[in-house]
Amino acid sequence: MSDFHDWEGVLGTPGFRKALLAYGRANGDIKPKGRLPKDDLEYMASAAIRDGDEEFALEDRQADRGSTYVHCFAGYYWSYSYGGIDGPFGDLEEAVSTILSIASNSAPEGFYTSAAGELPDEFIASRCAALVEMGKTIQINGKVYVRAKAGLVFKT
Repeated sequence: MSDFHDWEGVLGTPGFRKALLAYGRANGDIKPKGRLPKDDLEYMASAAIRDGDEEFALEDRQADRGSTYVHCFAGYYWSYSYGGIDGPFGDLEEAVSTILSIASNSAPEGFYTSAAGELPDEFIASRCAALVEMGKTIQINGKVYVRAKAGLVFKT
């Protein structure tokens, strides 16, 4: 099974192959003057994305199969979870909005316990409200927010 939901689309992403080649050379997977391998290219791409800077995390109670992360690689943002890799997204807000929308529509309230990332708390909170039962809490960037009628509000 492929890690990528759209492997052909990933391969056509501008600059992706060049960044993957640089990643392979930097890690010693490809010789200094070597080329991208035909075999194991998808595996290398998956590793490169997962090794990229983590920009956002949405974690479930167990921090396992339901958790989703957004990493930056090749100038794009990629979300990945137990179910595979989605992307590329042009910016972090798009990637985070997409995964929070999917989570809000598919996960039961209370499934997710924390969200953290390189976005303002207010941005994350405005998109996480549907993940939290009324009166219950979620951590956003290490701060506790409670679900009220108005949405998620900082718990003082």
